[in-house]
Amino acid sequence: MNVATALVVALLAVEAMLAVATAAGWTDRGSIRPLVRIGTLVVFALLAVTGVIEWSARYYALGVWLLVLAAWGSRLFFRETKPVRIGRMVAAGLGVALLTFLAASPALIFPVYTPLTPTGEFSVETDSHTIIDPTRQDPYSKGRQPRELTVGLWYPAGVVDRFPMVVFSHGSLGIRNSNESMFNELASHGYVVASIDHTGHALFTTDSSGHRTWIDFGYMGEIRQEEARSDPEQSHEYYEQWMAVRMADIAFVVDHMLEESTADSAYRLVDAERIGLVGHSLGGSAVLGVGRIRDDVDAVIALESPYMADIEGVTNGRFVWNPDPYPVPVLNVYTDSAWEHLAEWPQYARNYELLGDPSAVNVHISNVGHLHLTDLSLTSPFLTRVLNGHPSAGDATETLERINGLALDFFDTHLKGQ
Repeated sequence: MNVATALVVALLAVEAMLAVATAAGWTDRGSIRPLVRIGTLVVFALLAVTGVIEWSARYYALGVWLLVLAAWGSRLFFRETKPVRIGRMVAAGLGVALLTFLAASPALIFPVYTPLTPTGEFSVETDSHTIIDPTRQDPYSKGRQPRELTVGLWYPAGVVDRFPMVVFSHGSLGIRNSNESMFNELASHGYVVASIDHTGHALFTTDSSGHRTWIDFGYMGEIRQEEARSDPEQSHEYYEQWMAVRMADIAFVVDHMLEESTADSAYRLVDAERIGLVGHSLGGSAVLGVGRIRDDVDAVIALESPYMADIEGVTNGRFVWNPDPYPVPVLNVYTDSAWEHLAEWPQYARNYELLGDPSAVNVHISNVGHLHLTDLSLTSPFLTRVLNGHPSAGDATETLERINGLALDFFDTHLKGQ
């Protein structure tokens, strides 16, 4: 049991004891209730001051709520006690318990965790830039403004050298930091990593000026409605739309980094002759698409992603696939979420064909789910469990270390020749 869970259990136990004490008439003697409320707030403050709980935004709501309870309870010092109505007492107790749980929910959903420590020789610096593609209109902006993307960078610090470039594309509702542990690991071993917030597809993105843009609700509705088995024509239409946006984003970022590789910035570290791509879920589908059409891409990693860009159409209710072999080395990583369904899910038909193909490396990580391929499994085990939709027995830290190690080995092989 972590600290946040233990704290919530203790607070709910206090409420239960107060309810029993009230029913027995004990709180009418000596103003026990306000003393308990004030005492609870004092204990909470001491836990924060001494570092037992790591004071952060996850505890703000709970702190305010306990302060309100203490202030509200203090009024009992100055008013006469009244007969207790059991029904009213039960309702009030349940209400306080529920609000206490809700106030503590950020700490439960996002508990304190230990970030993975990079294993490479380089210390890592980070940066972010917002760049504008004047050649494209943003399909998700109301005024059809030029396409604007915010890109995060992770790169070796304090060195003057050229390193392979790796560009990352997040999942369907993800953010650019979704796999930060991988970015740190790669950068510590001598890679320049760029991760894209796909504006409109990202859950949210914050540009260099601090302006935040949330996910496009129309796109989010498409994600919910898409079902390749029942309506492959509609799915193919969605896939073409999503891939057009994502692949153009990735290509633009790659080109921008290559153009700026002579500038006095982190881009100066980029070796234009060594380019890798990696993506999760929908982002993996996009990098697979870019890897097929760009001659300068040397290796691709897809974290549980169908080859959406290889679908050329629909005939007799079935997807028609590009018959040409995939042109660059690819690593496909799967979890229990998709592994047993590769043969039955239409959008994964190409993945299923490649299970026995020596041109692709296929890895199944068992006992984990789709979102265990991202850092969400560390930052919020609760959300990971809920969104995966099935229980997972695997350890989040061990799983991420394995995924990051696979990515490093694969890129070392194909981008560094090791």
